[in-house]
Order: sequence, then structure tokens, then C-alpha cells
Amino acid sequence: TAARPGVRLDEEEVREIVTRLDGLPLAIELAAAKTRMMSVEEIRRRLTDRFALLRGGNRSAPDRHQTLLAVIDWSWNLLGERERRALSRLSLFGDGFTLEASEHMLGSDAVQAVDALVEQSLLSVRETAYGLRYRMLETVREFGLMRLAEAGDEARARAAQRSWAVEYGVRHIGYLFSPRQFEAVDALSAEEGNLADLLRRALNEGDHGTVMRLMASVGALWSIRGDHPRIIVLHEALVQTLTGWVPPPELEEATRAAVLIMLMNMMGMTDRVLRDLLAHLPKRDSPDRRLAAMTRVVLAGKPPIGEQVIQRLTELSLSSDHDLALMAGQALAHALENAGNAEAARAVAERV
Repeated sequence: TAARPGVRLDEEEVREIVTRLDGLPLAIELAAAKTRMMSVEEIRRRLTDRFALLRGGNRSAPDRHQTLLAVIDWSWNLLGERERRALSRLSLFGDGFTLEASEHMLGSDAVQAVDALVEQSLLSVRETAYGLRYRMLETVREFGLMRLAEAGDEARARAAQRSWAVEYGVRHIGYLFSPRQFEAVDALSAEEGNLADLLRRALNEGDHGTVMRLMASVGALWSIRGDHPRIIVLHEALVQTLTGWVPPPELEEATRAAVLIMLMNMMGMTDRVLRDLLAHLPKRDSPDRRLAAMTRVVLAGKPPIGEQVIQRLTELSLSSDHDLALMAGQALAHALENAGNAEAARAVAERV
């Protein structure tokens, strides 16, 4: 407060600034110096570009300690080219990463590069419920992203990360509705933050393939957990992405799964664009009978739920197709309960 007597220090805003600066003493000192000319709230808001904000400071300090950028840059200059490439590429992971993910991003250099970054304290190592993960301080990560863009490697690195995410999601979604469900849920939960970030980016960029495959994996995880708001909040962006688009054959099943996940989590709301796309997807032979059954049930249960919908679901719930009868029975039980007929809903649930 010596820089500007009377400056108002909101405890919550100060705590957020310290957290976003990773508790780094120099960064906090440089941020405090900015109170000479800025409010604490404005400092917090401008931390989206911390290196531009945190310039200046104690002029008697060594040059490399006068700006936050100079401090990180000094450490960067001690790295070899392999470690620099690793730091910049791995900075794309906002929620940490595993050694396996780093190998997807770096190839055969991964183990040695990650080891060197840990040795230089540019990566931290943490045991989690899902295994060993590596993390960067947010300040280091932002620096890495800046260097990645400067090196002209961002497009290739993001393509490699998308490839990792799609492969990871597809690998585990296959077990999500099987006796290995708990294992699959744990695996998807471990990378949920990264997969969700990449899904949002793909939606913003109109990357249909990545959107469909990630929605089919992390979206299925949210659906199983009953985390409906995480799905519903993506509805508008998904509709914009899909409007007027016809999926190629290799994306039809992923598109079917993604659209079903959205429609089944919309709590009775209807969407013409999504329902039309689902209805017009080619009905090819699919190894996933569950998706085919869900499609018939969703198209039969068009809101608003009335007597006609309940009648259609009742007929489907009596099908000799086990998957179709199960899916229709579940939907019918929900429809009857929502209609106030709890006894009938219970009877259907017990039957299926």
C-alpha cells in the first residue's frame, strides 16, 4: 500500500490475483507495484496478458528480475531445443497431462524431454487418483503458449493434441457401456478438463470431426453422471455447427451418438435441427445396437409428451429386441412419472 496510500484491497480479488500468479513472489511484487496507477480489480482483469501487465518493478534488481517475462525467459534460455519444443507444445494442456499424452505430442523425445523439464522445475509431478500427472504453473504455461505461436508450430501442435484427444476418447467410449464401465469413467474423468477444453475449441472453430467424436466420449461421461448442464450449455454452439452439414460416412456413428446425447439431456426441450439430422442419418448396419435403439426411442418420444408418445413408447418397450425394449422402457417410466402416474412408472421400471 506504500505505492498509493488508501488503495482499496478487496480480499477476494487479492486472493484471486495471488492464485492466478501461482503464488510467485516476484509476480506478486510486480502486481502490487501496479497499484500506483490501477485498482486491484483492474489488475485482476488485465492478468489475461500477465507478461504485458507485469513489467517494471524494482530498478535496482538484476535485469532478469525486473519483469515476469524476463524471469521465465532466463529459464527458457537454459533449455535445449528439444526441451523448448516440449515446453511449448505441452503448454496446450490446461489440466495437466500424462506421459502417454506427452509421447503423442513429442514422439520419441518425450521421456527425456519431460524428465529434463521436471529437473528444471518447469514441470511438477503429482500422484492423482487416476495416476501420475505433470503440470505447469499457469505463468509458465502462458509463456509456453506465447513461444509456441512465435515458433510457428501452433497449428501442428494443436492438430497433434486433437488427434490424441480423439484417440483417447474413442478408446475409452468403447468400454463405457460394458462391464468395464467404472474403468472407462475413471479414464475419461482423468482427462475431462482437457477433453472439455478441446470440445469447446472445436465448436468455436467448426471442426465437425473433433466435435462429434469428443461429444460422443466426454458427453457420454456427463450423461452417465447426470451432469446435464455441462451438455445443455453447448446446445446452441452444437446446433450452429451442425446446421446445413451432412456428415461423411466415417462420422455418421459419432454424429448419431453426439446428437442423441444432446437430445436425451435437454430435459423435455425439443430441437428441430437436431431431430431432423438424427432422423435423416443413413440407417446402415451398425455394431452398436444400443445407438440404433436409442435413435428409435428418441424419435418416438418427440415432446411434448402426451398420450400418443406414451402409446408409442409402450409398444416399443414390448419389442423382442432387448436393447430397444430396455431403452423404450426407461423412457416410458420417465414419461409416466412426469405425467404423475408414479405407480405405472414403477411397474414399467420393474418390468424392464
